[in-house]
Amino acid sequence: MLLEEKLHISYLPTAEELPHTDDVPTDSELQDKISQLLDIILNFIWADRSDWFFGKDMGWYYDPDQPYIAPDCFLCLGVPRVKGTNLRLSYVSWEERGVVPIFALEIVSKTPEGEYKRKKNIYAQQGVLYYTIYAPLRTRGDCISTACIGASTNCCQIIRFGCQKWDWELVSSQTKLIT
Repeated sequence: MLLEEKLHISYLPTAEELPHTDDVPTDSELQDKISQLLDIILNFIWADRSDWFFGKDMGWYYDPDQPYIAPDCFLCLGVPRVKGTNLRLSYVSWEERGVVPIFALEIVSKTPEGEYKRKKNIYAQQGVLYYTIYAPLRTRGDCISTACIGASTNCCQIIRFGCQKWDWELVSSQTKLIT
């Protein structure tokens, strides 16, 4: 059942009623710094806008029948930047008029936790347009891959930035993200 259909259910839990932490700290200082840097950049370039939200280390509830998913950070457009006096405990799509993140970032720790398959599939099913996996500990040449996975587009591009040099490659929609 899609979120739009579930929004017609008479009762959905509020952000205050849902768990908002898993009590698991970030894996590394790098994860924290990357999220902080993106937040600073967005706050700088969109200082005069109030129609976006950048979440860091918080749960995103996309379906009342599923547990939350916690990207390292994510960006939502078309929602208030600040919500309420206590801000957001979690991002709850049904409290945000069904708005899902446009961008999600996962920073792979020492042991991958579903970033390449499970989380990618959830993001694609929910309509996240841009999903980036940053794997700083990878020993193969590429560290970042970004896939446009929006269900409403025919776009499935992978952009890879080499660790040693800033080259990029656009791969056609025939290419799979996971090999």
